[in-house]
Amino acid sequence: VERPMAQIDPDDIETISVLKDASATAVYGVRGANGVILVTTRRGREGETRISFSSEFGITSFNRISQTQNAESVSRFMREGPINDGFDPSDTGNTRGIFLSEYDNYLYRTQKSPFTHPDNDFVDMFTKNGFQQKYNVNLSGGNKTVRYFVSVGYFTQTGIFETDVDKIKEHETIQALLAASPDVAKGLYKEGYDSEYRYNRLTTRSNIDINLTEDFKVSVNLAYRFGSQNRPYGYDANGDEALRLFGMFYRNSPQAFPILNANGTYAAADGIWRQNPLVTLCYSGFFLNFSNKLETDFVFKYNLRKLLKGLSIDGKFSYDAGWNNNRSIQQRPNIYQYNPIAETYKQGLEMVLPTKATNKTAATHRKYAEAAVRYKQSFSGHNISGLVLYNMSYTSTPGGRYS
Repeated sequence: VERPMAQIDPDDIETISVLKDASATAVYGVRGANGVILVTTRRGREGETRISFSSEFGITSFNRISQTQNAESVSRFMREGPINDGFDPSDTGNTRGIFLSEYDNYLYRTQKSPFTHPDNDFVDMFTKNGFQQKYNVNLSGGNKTVRYFVSVGYFTQTGIFETDVDKIKEHETIQALLAASPDVAKGLYKEGYDSEYRYNRLTTRSNIDINLTEDFKVSVNLAYRFGSQNRPYGYDANGDEALRLFGMFYRNSPQAFPILNANGTYAAADGIWRQNPLVTLCYSGFFLNFSNKLETDFVFKYNLRKLLKGLSIDGKFSYDAGWNNNRSIQQRPNIYQYNPIAETYKQGLEMVLPTKATNKTAATHRKYAEAAVRYKQSFSGHNISGLVLYNMSYTSTPGGRYS
């Protein structure tokens, strides 16, 4: 039965085969044009009951990441660039703009004026190590008549982006802002929702084989999967926020704007520097997906050797039911740009949106039936085989949505 393989518990897999030969993929029709991957799950074997337990723990971290320049280095480049072009810093009438002074470099280096001369390392401030855990327990066994395999697995993983406001608060950049203005704490509050990157999955599987007679065998395969995935809403519930965040980290210059203004509002600048990572990760809302999937197979095989040696028939019926529920809160707080000369705040270019709550539910049902007549025999060193197969599938996707 054609199904996605990404969510199968690896502990449930017996073998994986890749079919590329035209004759091997012919029974799959156009679906097998680019090859077929066959995943066979484990089954019970005759013998005493065997119980197996496994556990894994892992850490997710960056294998390699580009290092960014700090604000002092960028300010030096901004000063040296016009000089290398032949402009004189002492010429107040030059058209190249204002040269950054050595005092500016001093402020960037010492962070004695973090609101006018910020120094942001967004990668260090908003990333962390993620953790993942995986557990599985299964039992198998049986006798000549009945054999069984039962498995239960659990997997959990956290993301590499920091969304805990208390931990972000501890970063030296935020501490410098708090030391310069206690009002910064007004913008570092905890929302009533959870925006952490997190994924949980529970899987169960039961494969049972029964020999009703010597020639007639039936199999019942049941699998259930429940998953939940949570993340910040960001700018697009359907977009790739990870790529967007990395683009934000590397596109924003370290001295473009402080994370927060002195009055506790969220800061940004004009143009490409108008997106604030703190707002995206902690105050843009959340997107939570629940998914349930039930997969069932009923299979029979009947050996007709008493009628004709090498002749057999088999059939299969499967019913899959899936249910998805998406819940989200979308919000976009005000972002302000501070003008140190006029000592005023101007609302940034980012569009402010009212808070919006959405709940969307969708269901999918799929039925698949298959019947086959097979013949395989050898005569005087010659092998003869034949197959007549019929299959059909039907999929329906009723669903609803309300906001």
